[in-house]
Amino acid sequence: MNLMKKTVLIVVVVLGLGAGGYALKSQNQPEGFSVVYLQTGELYVGKLTLFPKMKLDTTYAVARMQDPKDAAKNTFQLNPLNEMVWAPQTLYLNRDNVVFYGPLDENSNAAKGLKEKGVK
Repeated sequence: MNLMKKTVLIVVVVLGLGAGGYALKSQNQPEGFSVVYLQTGELYVGKLTLFPKMKLDTTYAVARMQDPKDAAKNTFQLNPLNEMVWAPQTLYLNRDNVVFYGPLDENSNAAKGLKEKGVK
């Protein structure tokens, strides 16, 4: 194979990989907020990115609290991670520790709570 053919082949392969990576990235970035449940039992809500690294931005930890009026009932609270002691801007996730993740339903209590807080 002459040098010109090799160069064209390399350019085509690089462009193909770049286009494939971009397509994968756009397919794997859910719009809006997602929920992520970890093996440790922690539950987070945030803007999820899956490529190239799994991470959450605008992240809230979901805390289960006992209802003070009814001990048999639990309530949930969204706590912004940037207000916690360790206050990360971005939460990078180990895929091996993620039990499940998915888009947050716009009619869920968590989505309503985010809207009440004025989060977009």
